[in-house]
Amino acid sequence: MAWVLVALLLLPAGVWTADTDYGMVQPAEIFAVRGGSVQIPFRFFHAWELPSDPKINLLWRWKDFHGKFIYNMSSGFVHTHFKNRLVLNYTKNGKWGFLSISNLRQGDSTTYYCRVQLNTKDDGSQAWQSIPGTKLIVTEAIKTTTQTKTTSERSTSVASEVTSASITVSESQPLGLGAFVGVAVATAMLITGVLGLLAFLRWRKKGRSTTTQAPAGEFPENMEEKYENPENIGYKRQHTGSQQSPKVSSSKG
Repeated sequence: MAWVLVALLLLPAGVWTADTDYGMVQPAEIFAVRGGSVQIPFRFFHAWELPSDPKINLLWRWKDFHGKFIYNMSSGFVHTHFKNRLVLNYTKNGKWGFLSISNLRQGDSTTYYCRVQLNTKDDGSQAWQSIPGTKLIVTEAIKTTTQTKTTSERSTSVASEVTSASITVSESQPLGLGAFVGVAVATAMLITGVLGLLAFLRWRKKGRSTTTQAPAGEFPENMEEKYENPENIGYKRQHTGSQQSPKVSSSKG
């Protein structure tokens, strides 16, 4: 709380006169987030001598200097607009504290004025309040999200199904440049593989059909080579001569 007191001491006085030393100090403005809470600090001072029980009472107005009261410490009054949302943090017979407002709404954005009433020992009852007040500005909450890009969380999701010689691409979102290039490369590789397989099958079928029978009336090439061989020819002549029929002698007479 020490820093709060220092801050309050540095703030300009809401009320200050030359002939009497008394005043109310509040910050000029405070920012808070809708749905959250805020504490409006205040500090008052004076030069009067007080009795043992000065009966100090704190009140708060809103909207303007002569606006309606929204809080009365002595009676416990709380404006219906702030029902169950307004609490005064103050130590009895102290000179500073906080007005706390919770569950802030846009309608809470306005100016708030703290007023103090007390009994003096020689000068009777005295009362004063802040002149400029504190302007409360309620803003919308700023939502910040950090997105981590991973392979599974990209903005483009591509599912590829390869069947026979075609590719089916189903997109949950428009394809990015990288995904488009990837699909194009995959398509080219698939088409190249299919064409290579078809060429291999065609070559294999052609190789099986190269062995055919010779046409009728013609000898195979190996037969021609057999008879063109001189050794084969000599064997043929020798074999033929040994099989000649014996001569038959004729009888005279």
